[in-house]
Amino acid sequence: MIEKFLCELKRQGLSKSTTEGYLFDIVQFYEWLKNKKLDNQITKEVLNEYIIFLTPKYSENTVLRKIKSVIRYNKFLYHTGESVKIIKPNEVIRISQGKGTKRIMELNDLVKIREVIIDGQNKRDILIFHLLFGTGCRVSELINIKLDDIEIVSSSEGYIEFKILKSPKGMPISKITINEVLINIIKDYLEVRPVSETNKLLLGQKGPLTRDAINKLFRKYSLMANIMYTVSPAMIRQMRILYMTEIAQSELNELAETRTTKFVGEIRSDIKVNLRRNI
Repeated sequence: MIEKFLCELKRQGLSKSTTEGYLFDIVQFYEWLKNKKLDNQITKEVLNEYIIFLTPKYSENTVLRKIKSVIRYNKFLYHTGESVKIIKPNEVIRISQGKGTKRIMELNDLVKIREVIIDGQNKRDILIFHLLFGTGCRVSELINIKLDDIEIVSSSEGYIEFKILKSPKGMPISKITINEVLINIIKDYLEVRPVSETNKLLLGQKGPLTRDAINKLFRKYSLMANIMYTVSPAMIRQMRILYMTEIAQSELNELAETRTTKFVGEIRSDIKVNLRRNI
């Protein structure tokens, strides 16, 4: 049936290299099905699982191309009576937000992706999530954390120094207090952290994690959590800022009952300045 599909592509005027690309992607998909001992029927559920398999190995554009190849082949099978349903690309492919647009993450999705990461029991990935949400750091700051940037004073007191790459003059370093939960997560990761010559905290198989590696992780976990968009590290950081804003607002409301309006206004102004530095 694949040969008939390739003949149809040639009839439609596709080039030899494009046709060979389809062949490679489809054969690779069926090899994966065979190794997983799955039925040959192409479904949304199977494709979502295949995306999870592909995501750590390839760039987002390559994953997109491979999935579209299988979807087009499935459409051919449907018209020849070999498949029971046409699958539309937007049913399985998460469409990235265009430049200039920002998606606000749902609180429920934050809970879902955290649960999936914890269930995976990868101590490094658990630490990555909690560093982003627990400190509100940027990805550029996250991947540049060094072992000696972390100071653990006791079981319940510690600090992390972040090199602020996008900082106002005079603020190259930000020292963040970390709580007992994050301290324990750091300790858990350090027990399994690979031995390396580098002083960077977060390591992968090929050395220190990069921005692309972090983004790939969250694409994978977004799919596993069945979230219909890709959760980015920036979204988790944004949720941290919103969370802290809620706490600050609650405390200000309590203060307003006992303090003067001018005093509360000054505190609000200070909070806004600090939040802008982190956005």
